[in-house]
Amino acid sequence: MGLGVPRPKIRIVRKAGRRCLIQPKTGRDFTSAMNRFSRKFLSSLGHVDGFILKSRSPSCDIRKGFFGLAARRRYPKAFFTDEGHVHAVRH
Repeated sequence: MGLGVPRPKIRIVRKAGRRCLIQPKTGRDFTSAMNRFSRKFLSSLGHVDGFILKSRSPSCDIRKGFFGLAARRRYPKAFFTDEGHVHAVRH
């Protein structure tokens, strides 16, 4: 989505009964920006076999993150996992 690293944390919060992506330190609401980014990025991809996403991330978590949920809707037959399930192979 273009946020710098490092950056102030963003969180998923409920506002008026809906999930929003808020940066508590600044009060900025990134919900619309994340939804736009997710749609644009995912629609630019062709066939996808799978995704490795960041666990416990408000944007990328497989079950709760905004991008993670959008990816699962767009690619329901793709394989999804997070970095906690990827192990390096040492030779």
